[in-house]
Amino acid sequence: MQDRIERVEKVVADLEERVKRLEAAVAAGAAHWPGETIDEHPADVWGATAVPSPKRNLHLGEAAALTGRSCLILGGAFLLRALTEGGTFTPRTGMILGLVYGLLWLVMATRSGLVKNRLSAAFYGATAVIIAYPLIWETTTRFGSLTPGAAAALLALVTTGAMVVGVRFRLRFTANSAGLASLVTAFALLVTTHSAGVFVAVLLLTGLETAVLAYTAHWHALRWPAAFVVDVAVFQLANLAATPGGPPEPYSNLSPDVAIVLTLGLFIGYVTLSASRAAFRSRDLNWFEALQSAIAFIIGFSGAVRICRGSGGNCAWLAWLALALAAVAYVVAFAYVDRFKGQNRAFYLFIAEGLILFITGTWLLVPAVARAVIWTVAAFAAVLTARRLKSGSLAGQSAIMVALAGFAAGCFWHFGHTLLAEPRLPSLLIVCLALATSVLYLLIDRFRHDRPGFAPRWPQALAAGLAAAELWAVAVSSTSALLPTASPGALAAVRTVLGSLAALGLTALGVRLPAKKELAILGTIALAAVGLKLILQDLPAGDPGALVVSLVTYGAALLLAGRLRRRAEART
Repeated sequence: MQDRIERVEKVVADLEERVKRLEAAVAAGAAHWPGETIDEHPADVWGATAVPSPKRNLHLGEAAALTGRSCLILGGAFLLRALTEGGTFTPRTGMILGLVYGLLWLVMATRSGLVKNRLSAAFYGATAVIIAYPLIWETTTRFGSLTPGAAAALLALVTTGAMVVGVRFRLRFTANSAGLASLVTAFALLVTTHSAGVFVAVLLLTGLETAVLAYTAHWHALRWPAAFVVDVAVFQLANLAATPGGPPEPYSNLSPDVAIVLTLGLFIGYVTLSASRAAFRSRDLNWFEALQSAIAFIIGFSGAVRICRGSGGNCAWLAWLALALAAVAYVVAFAYVDRFKGQNRAFYLFIAEGLILFITGTWLLVPAVARAVIWTVAAFAAVLTARRLKSGSLAGQSAIMVALAGFAAGCFWHFGHTLLAEPRLPSLLIVCLALATSVLYLLIDRFRHDRPGFAPRWPQALAAGLAAAELWAVAVSSTSALLPTASPGALAAVRTVLGSLAALGLTALGVRLPAKKELAILGTIALAAVGLKLILQDLPAGDPGALVVSLVTYGAALLLAGRLRRRAEART
């Protein structure tokens, strides 16, 4: 009996302790804006944990009182407007008094936040937003008391202040409402006043600030619509500034230099935020960061190039900037971002941007022939670095660069002309590039992948396909030059014979060397292409002697390729 009494007393004491803890938690509860979720441990942009604010219950009477106070404040704002319209104050004086009146309540929000009264601070902040943004719109468009530049400066000031207050005191509604109001007001003023430069700058600042909100307070919702509005505005700005002969008449005051700064600001701003998070916090990019960084890169840098070329300016500085940013992108990707630690989106985004920036910089800086040489050298440097770093991505970039070098040197034009028209002797650059591509394939082929299958060997397949096509075109044009006279049927036969031999050689190498499956696949594609050419080119030429040679050669190639494949299957 004594043991039972002791157990009951212990249970009662435990329940008493739990009730005391619950009462203490209720007494320390914090009020917050209705519908707002509060992070227990909000983190700043670098991941540092902030101290949560004390909690307090929300009472209906307190909310009603604060709403009534906001109505009185708004009544004072409308009184100032009535006095201005009645002539008591001049439009400029009324505008100044109204702005001071609106910003006063933002100061009061800060004061309430300092004394831990977050609900009162939220009402003050919302009231300040309701007063300030319509006032800026009306004094700019209706009264003309504000110039577009002054209106843009005030928009930036009010928005930044409201967001700082919102983040500092965890007032989500205040920060988000200020950001949304800034986007709507700036875009509307851009359309109304045709002052694209200053208001696109405000939109860009607001978009970047909403991205920072996601890092500092984990408020993610507004950054998506903000990024969309900013992308559309900068894209349209680039179209206006790149118009031949200058921007259209309503936007004639738009400076190309200002437009270039804003387009580059879109690219550098968003990519810098993403790179900072990936590099210094060792975190992979989320989908917003990856998509917006890519879109900002495409719209921003391509827009800057279009504006520079459209306005007839010297783009050399832009080319050197692209090369410098390419170096930064590669350093960030390989020195700070590691794809083997789960940062795949960040790694591939930065190396892709590095490649595009490098290609763009050299394209702007040097002529086509020098461009082909530089890209070929860069391809060899990339594949050698890939072997040292064990990076399949760099091996793929080497294949892409040699393909672009072939395009700049005229290899694709020479291939098409050799296939469809009378062959011409290739230039020395084309011959050298064909041989260089073959050597590059051998270097890429020495880079081994841990993953099985064909997909990881696409750089080898691209380099081998380019080398085979370029060497075939060189062989056909050289053989045709040795013929004294060549009819269309004879030229078609030369193409078919050499194409069949090339396809058979690729197939033989592919089936005899299992590690080089891409060669067998390229051989199959080449045989199919030769067969299609035989139907579309050799048969319409109508030369019986040439057709005999073409059909016999092609048929023999098909038989031998099939036999080689069967033997390879039997061995396995």
